[in-house]
Amino acid sequence: MKSDFKVSSLTSALRRRGGNVLSDLVVIALLLLICFLLSSMHVGKDVRRARGKSVKKEALDEFVNIRLDHRRQLTTDEPLAADEEFPEAPIRVHAVGLKEVNWYFAALTGSFDKCYDQGYLDRSLRCEYIQESEHFTAADVVVFRATYLDQSPLAKAVLEDPNRPPNQWWVFFDNEPPYKVWKYSNLANYKGVFNLTATYSLSSDVPRFDMRRLKHCVRSQKRYNTLKGIDYTKKKRNGTAVAWLASECNTQSKRENYVKELQKHIDVDVYGECGPLKCGSRSLNTWSKDRCHDKLLHQKGSYKFYLSFENSLCKDYVTEKLWMLMKMDIVPVVMGLVDYSNMLPKDSYIDVRDFPSPAALANYLKFLDENPAMYNEYIRNKNSLICYLKYPYMPWECTLCERMHELRGTRGIVYDVGKFWGSSQCLSPKQFFAKPVADDEFDV
Repeated sequence: MKSDFKVSSLTSALRRRGGNVLSDLVVIALLLLICFLLSSMHVGKDVRRARGKSVKKEALDEFVNIRLDHRRQLTTDEPLAADEEFPEAPIRVHAVGLKEVNWYFAALTGSFDKCYDQGYLDRSLRCEYIQESEHFTAADVVVFRATYLDQSPLAKAVLEDPNRPPNQWWVFFDNEPPYKVWKYSNLANYKGVFNLTATYSLSSDVPRFDMRRLKHCVRSQKRYNTLKGIDYTKKKRNGTAVAWLASECNTQSKRENYVKELQKHIDVDVYGECGPLKCGSRSLNTWSKDRCHDKLLHQKGSYKFYLSFENSLCKDYVTEKLWMLMKMDIVPVVMGLVDYSNMLPKDSYIDVRDFPSPAALANYLKFLDENPAMYNEYIRNKNSLICYLKYPYMPWECTLCERMHELRGTRGIVYDVGKFWGSSQCLSPKQFFAKPVADDEFDV
């Protein structure tokens, strides 16, 4: 050891020096004491290091045990169930009323595959649908289509079954706005029944919202410069400048009433089931095949303005209409409760709420129709935008699977699903068009 070498070296030096033997012995004794202390320090470090590893392991084991106890909600003397020892065990999902929800769960077996094949989820987060022949009690998660709660015999049978597993999650699921759900289901009867909500609202526990519809667009100066001098009016038709394509004619937003009032001040051609004109047919189902939007809104002889009016004035409710128009040489006129200005620059679209009346909007559309330079600027502004998703896109079933793995073993209750998915989510047309008033009187 290094300490032995130091002692022998010093002893030799003392012998060469000569002198009082007693003094030399005292010095040697002090040196030996110092070496002993140094050796003790090295041993102490090794002991503390070993103890530290043991303490860390004990702390980690304790943390894991606490986490498992929280996840399982079991007492410490209860053994782990076989399927609870491995968090990667698949989450089993059952969709109540398969025929009713089949419009979304197109393939009720294997439809989670794309979550892994397309890289949305790690394969350790496994989920699977239980077979139609299996009892709902075999599932970890049961998804209920809200619109059919009062009408589906299967939903009624499951809701009234006393054998519901205590740790099973029930999901309130629908993509329709509240007023449509309430038309078929009295949600006041389902207080404290569900554990999670899954609607298009971003306030849902597992939002059933196509995140591809929530974008933020910024102007590309390079694109803007390349579009300089293009006269989009050359390919537009003469005469009627405004078009509206619609298949639902009695809506919560009363957009049909707004269009009728607008027609008193400017010509509007209405296609589909809500008007006299048709493209191929009046059915929405054939418009894509007949390329109606492209023909009427983009190609030679197309309209200058398109009424992109939502059928519902509800929070977070936005359909694909607006984004479809982003690739077309048309100026969109929008109506909806979503904050358009939070997605698009104001000079790339026209919002009905910026005008006190349909007559005022009609006058502005006429003004643009008669001023090609200002009309072209709208399309130039819109066509120069680059749009990004506000949130990463993930198919809803993948989001559900990921969320259920995160919540595994915990419990939650939606105490009043009727209040959550009620009238507070939407505005009446009168409220929608009312002039906003700043409220600076806060209760403190």
